[in-house]
Amino acid sequence: MVPVSIAFSNKNPERYFGVDYILKPFFGSHPSRRYFSTTADLDPSFSREPIRPKVELIKTIEQFLEGLLPGKIIGLVQNPDPYDPKNADNEYLRSLLNIVKERKLGLYLETASDLIFQDLPLIKEITANAPVLITVPIGFLNDSIQSIILPDDPGLAKKMRLIQKINQEKIPVGVILKPIIPFVNDTENNILEIIEKSKSAGAAFIYPSFGITLSPTQRQAFMELITRELPGLRNILMDQFGLKKSWASPEQKQLKKAFVINMKKNKLPFGMKDIIGSTKETNVQLKLF
Repeated sequence: MVPVSIAFSNKNPERYFGVDYILKPFFGSHPSRRYFSTTADLDPSFSREPIRPKVELIKTIEQFLEGLLPGKIIGLVQNPDPYDPKNADNEYLRSLLNIVKERKLGLYLETASDLIFQDLPLIKEITANAPVLITVPIGFLNDSIQSIILPDDPGLAKKMRLIQKINQEKIPVGVILKPIIPFVNDTENNILEIIEKSKSAGAAFIYPSFGITLSPTQRQAFMELITRELPGLRNILMDQFGLKKSWASPEQKQLKKAFVINMKKNKLPFGMKDIIGSTKETNVQLKLF
């Protein structure tokens, strides 16, 4: 039995980057979870606890990892970001990555932070024996709009440099297109420019997540944010969605069509099955060198 305080099993690995277990080695949450989650967020929970390592559970986490069979894939999702600057203890995460390497486990890691650069040599070592995949969440072409919704998130240029650097290290890296928020950044231009820039930076794929999901508590917090920062949108959102849990753009059908056409034009995988397959091929190629 997996201790729920440190990890949970992914019942459908083929639907989420091949991940077998989501590891939860930190307290706290990504700031976005206060307002919403997306369909690409396997852990949509929100905690008000300050972001910090679960140092008091390190032995339990180590025992859990050491008990897994080689080849199982461990996921570190962005809730909170594994490389959030508030996590001052870099050795804590590095010690867990070392166990992943020693046990010949695979690794899926989602981050928007360039603090991952310090661990790229270690992560590259993991690719010698198991699949590795890194994703970077990108939803905003316009940094000014992003700063209203996600003020602590790095801007677009920094995220592109992040992809570029990881790709240069020959570690498989791609993009999760999120969040796409109705009436905020749900435009063709936003999505198509992200595709072009991501491909130029070296992204091997882009997995889309259109729309957001809000619990009653999240919806209240999000509407308070909108009322404060983008008051002109409040009535539009209320008229369109009311108390609905799932919010999708009125233009979603056209956005998805434009996304698929441009992804095919750029020859980038976007379906989960194709992403997992292309990642396995890349990791096999890495083993040959």
